Amino acid sequence: MNVWKLGCRWGSGKPLFYNFLVARQVVVGWHGKKYKIGDWILLTDGHTVLAFAKILANPKPIIDYVLFEEDCRKSELPFNEDIDIYKAEITPLNECDRFLYQTQQGIIKIWNEDVLNKLETIKLKYMRKKEIRTLLESNKNMILHGAPGTGKTYLARHIYDGRAEYVIGFVQFHPSYDYTDFVEGLRPKEKDDQIGFERIDGVFKAFCKEAKNHPDTIYVFIIDEINRGDMSKIFGELFFSIDPGYRGEKGQIYTQYQNLVKDDDVFKKGFYVPDNVYIIGTMNDIDRSVESMDFAMRRRFAFMEITAQESQSMLTLEAFNDVSAKNADKAYTEVEDIKGKMNALNAEITSTAIGLSSDYQIGAAYFLKYALYADQEKEQAFNSLWNNHLKSILTEYLRGTGEESSKMERLKAAYDNGKAQNN
Repeated sequence: MNVWKLGCRWGSGKPLFYNFLVARQVVVGWHGKKYKIGDWILLTDGHTVLAFAKILANPKPIIDYVLFEEDCRKSELPFNEDIDIYKAEITPLNECDRFLYQTQQGIIKIWNEDVLNKLETIKLKYMRKKEIRTLLESNKNMILHGAPGTGKTYLARHIYDGRAEYVIGFVQFHPSYDYTDFVEGLRPKEKDDQIGFERIDGVFKAFCKEAKNHPDTIYVFIIDEINRGDMSKIFGELFFSIDPGYRGEKGQIYTQYQNLVKDDDVFKKGFYVPDNVYIIGTMNDIDRSVESMDFAMRRRFAFMEITAQESQSMLTLEAFNDVSAKNADKAYTEVEDIKGKMNALNAEITSTAIGLSSDYQIGAAYFLKYALYADQEKEQAFNSLWNNHLKSILTEYLRGTGEESSKMERLKAAYDNGKAQNN
């Protein structure tokens, strides 16, 4: 597999043909510059990387694509036998993920290790999002699960980044959350100095009403910590209507307060979940409440694990900036050491000496907190991260396992040295 840079502008001030490539999902090659199937291309405007692409097919001369002639004329791209067209899968980068790569103009093969590593991180991030979108769109409901701090909620919020028409709804379940909060219920209302009760839509029903009025827009409803609530009490008869096979009017049901629904309500004849509503739940695998999710609910959701290793794609300059704008640049310069310590600690957690499973590994969200201390000396900053954020969760992990002190010493040594300990 080779990696190439393709500049998408003909000299200073000339038209950009990037938009043409993205719209047609193709890349161009010049005579003597042959990509191979499986090669990766960085599409640039000047020194700014705008997108990455994967070559899917062998080349054909651009003159075989008569429909492209007008596009080429507008962007001043030559339409002759010297130009090849390759079908490709192009993934535009969000503005925050674009980066600079200074090199000469034209088509250049990339050898720079920093750029190649950057591409691998971005590929993991974007291809994983695509995988999640595909699973969500085919199943309607899914749960992102994994170890603590793996960015499940963040990922749920951002899987449709780059798409103009989508709406996010959010709620976090907890033990006291119930049907009246989620679907509908009676709420006190004062009228003429008298206290009465009125049926009020819950957060999910209100979300579905909005989605019904905008059928061409994707609506994603995120339920954080989904396993912490009493699922039967919260969903009630919606067990039926959220089923992927009963979306839309064919899944219409009478809710508990249907007789109080007003005549002008869009769900007067019964409630259903519109086809354009997608549900994403998140949960930590080590939570004791995971086992409480019954089989009827599990059957209605697809499950995808987010591992601690892949969560390292979160360790970006932008993410450090969200934690501490003042220290973000300093924190990002230590990102390789942060990854090394994270890998070593997680390897030790799953070692035979500690005896825990990968469910107990620690995700990158914990290590982003290094930015809070990056203005300290490097060793002191890593010690602050350990003492203030990592040690407490590891203490809970080890509670009742026996030999807690010696196990904690092993974990600290792995973290300090950036490598797992020998048994």
